[in-house]
Amino acid sequence: MPIRRFFICLSCLLFLLPTKQLFAQLLERDTLNVSGRYEVVGYTTDLESKKLVKLDTSLLNFHHFNPSESWPYAYSNLGNLGLANKAMRFSYDREHGFDSGFRNFSNFFFEPRAVPYFKVRAPLTDLYYAIGAREAQVLKLSHAQTVRKRHQVGLHYRRLVSDGRYQRQKSGVHAFSLSDWYQSKNKRYTFMAALVWNKATPRHNGGVSDTLLFSNYPNPLERAGQDIRLSNAESVYNEINYFIRQEYELGHTAEPERSDSTAWDLWKDSKQGNGFKLLHELHIKRSSYQYQDAAVSDDGFYQNNGFRTSPFRSWEDKWRMREIDNLAGLAYENEDSGKLAGMRISAGLLHEYSLFRDTLPSGDLIGFTRKDRQNNLALVGRLASDPSALSYKVMAKFGLLGSRVGDLELDGKVGLQVNETWPQLWGRFRLSNLSPAYLHNWTFMDNFRWFNDFNKERHALWQLGASWTKLGLDLSFSNHLLDNYIIYDYEARPIQLTNSITVQQFDARLLLKLGRFAFQPNLLWQNTGSDQIAFPELYLAGSAWYENNVFGDAMLLQLGIEASMWKAHRAYDYMPATNVFFLTENEQIEQYPLLSLFAAAKVKQARLFLSLSNLLMGFPDNGYYSVHRYPMQDRGLNFGVSWRFYD
Repeated sequence: MPIRRFFICLSCLLFLLPTKQLFAQLLERDTLNVSGRYEVVGYTTDLESKKLVKLDTSLLNFHHFNPSESWPYAYSNLGNLGLANKAMRFSYDREHGFDSGFRNFSNFFFEPRAVPYFKVRAPLTDLYYAIGAREAQVLKLSHAQTVRKRHQVGLHYRRLVSDGRYQRQKSGVHAFSLSDWYQSKNKRYTFMAALVWNKATPRHNGGVSDTLLFSNYPNPLERAGQDIRLSNAESVYNEINYFIRQEYELGHTAEPERSDSTAWDLWKDSKQGNGFKLLHELHIKRSSYQYQDAAVSDDGFYQNNGFRTSPFRSWEDKWRMREIDNLAGLAYENEDSGKLAGMRISAGLLHEYSLFRDTLPSGDLIGFTRKDRQNNLALVGRLASDPSALSYKVMAKFGLLGSRVGDLELDGKVGLQVNETWPQLWGRFRLSNLSPAYLHNWTFMDNFRWFNDFNKERHALWQLGASWTKLGLDLSFSNHLLDNYIIYDYEARPIQLTNSITVQQFDARLLLKLGRFAFQPNLLWQNTGSDQIAFPELYLAGSAWYENNVFGDAMLLQLGIEASMWKAHRAYDYMPATNVFFLTENEQIEQYPLLSLFAAAKVKQARLFLSLSNLLMGFPDNGYYSVHRYPMQDRGLNFGVSWRFYD
């Protein structure tokens, strides 16, 4: 609690620093550029370069509102907005540091190191609302404002909720972030802070009991009321993050004579340092997970493995976690002209503290609580350059002391582009040797208990690609090599594979515009010689649309169609108690063609869309799955609107 109160007070202090003007409307009254003061300068999520990106105001893919149905490649999910999901495109996304293993809601949440930091000349507010079938709703709110000169604040809120078509399928997601970006008058001190809160409150039905649901019940209304495997299970995941980044420029550049106006203006707009700066980052995260089932039966859904000493009708599990990452380092940025112009390099020591506590409020060991504290020290280094003919970015982390000693993450990317008319060629190499996620090694629940001593997971990735902006073409080839890879078997228990696994991927994407028509075909090919990883070998997705100005150029209208289909592949099932997707013994996810129609329009700062999804339901099949026993949504009508306000 004292830490929480400290950060709340600090945030309020920074947001409410006294000024001669609150700058609530505009920073400057520029009579020569009236419209310019309403333009958004941009935002950044890159804490290193702080490169600004313009807000997206186009209609491209605007009609996609469900994060689990991202375009072009969707996620395997439980059939409702806001429930757990897993990418169909294979990726190894583990990073150096403490990892609980809880990540199946991450694409709904805000990430503390990826919060948008805005620079605006006038207050900006962006409202977004979408509604789909079965009361699936998405609400987004963003606001950015300059509190005082060189001091920007931003607020973002995201709400996802849906009742779902089937019993006990209701979802609920909250995601909130508050960002603060301050720079001193001489630009030598920079302060960036974020407060992030994420929460998921899903109900669980364990999937439908009838594995031939679509064949036995062709009527959608009759299907919706069929038996489910869990009648009273639910969970709550909650996390709050405090993040601070500070930079201070060392050295001093002498002020030139004011008579030399050019030199003085350059000095005034520079950081007035020698390129070296002190760097400090602090990240505090508190998270908790609670799962309860008030109607447990002996139908075999949970694998109790003989742990219970007496039968009982309900059970509940809780765990709490605290993480504190503290980084101190030195950075250098070359702003001069020459071969090393735009180069950034930094190095520092990272102290990682974690406390994991799990409790059994019910069952055979009521009140059992275990606490596990860990302290680790790691060396962190980064090297990058600004975009140019030859650009590069390298990051390395190595565990020096503690339980994760020897853990390694090395990630590098290089790009080459002769000029803007030619494609950018790029390559990437990633090497990691990481300790297993915490819940893979230790889980103590009423029905699931394991105490493993797994080896470090090893992952090597190399990628080659080409991006041709002029033609809208992106090509890439990836090769993953995995050793000691951890999966969950058909009993929903983690096992470590003793054999190496190779995954190869080819991804081709094209955006072709011919007059007022546009085409966007996408192809993903994935191959592995192992049946221990489940993903479609082939995934095809494409869209086509017509776009034109109508009503005397007052409205930009887009009318289109899109389709996708994947190849049949081995199915995952889902265990809600531990929040993991696990392999089925021999179940398959069959291929199913998806077809949708959409219309989108833009009028000044407002955008809206209308779409009809799963148009082919009933031709040839009545529905489909992407996770075993969890039927996906039927045909549905979706609507959404976004409105942006300035000043």
